[in-house]
Amino acid sequence: MEKEQNNNIPKLGDKGVFEVTEESNLRAEENFKGRGKTSYKDIDIESAYLPEDEKEWGSMLAEERKLRETLRRIDTWEKTPQEVAQLVRNANLVDNLLEWARVHMRNRASQMKKGNSDILIVPMSQTLLEAAKIIEETK
Repeated sequence: MEKEQNNNIPKLGDKGVFEVTEESNLRAEENFKGRGKTSYKDIDIESAYLPEDEKEWGSMLAEERKLRETLRRIDTWEKTPQEVAQLVRNANLVDNLLEWARVHMRNRASQMKKGNSDILIVPMSQTLLEAAKIIEETK
């Protein structure tokens, strides 16, 4: 029975499973060095908005989650940003993607300015941010 349960554990390489390594995080204690290798390279930390309290921070994160939910039906698995941009266009979700990207970047900038946590670089977010950039450049 125990062996049967272990077969259901996702393995590296399975759909949606990726390895989290030291490079998968922007380390707060290093002032987010390595940011230049990600979609966060142009993020403006200095003028980022800092929420007044945890309740406001929670509502900012909830806004991002709600927008992200509309994009979940887009299959980004093993797709290039160009392919994802086309899928977003085909699904009429361009405005949703661009708004999510704006809110996501605002939240990451606030999180970086706050400086008390590391930021996980999620491959799906990277792909969506790159797709948003492609869409904005071709608008």
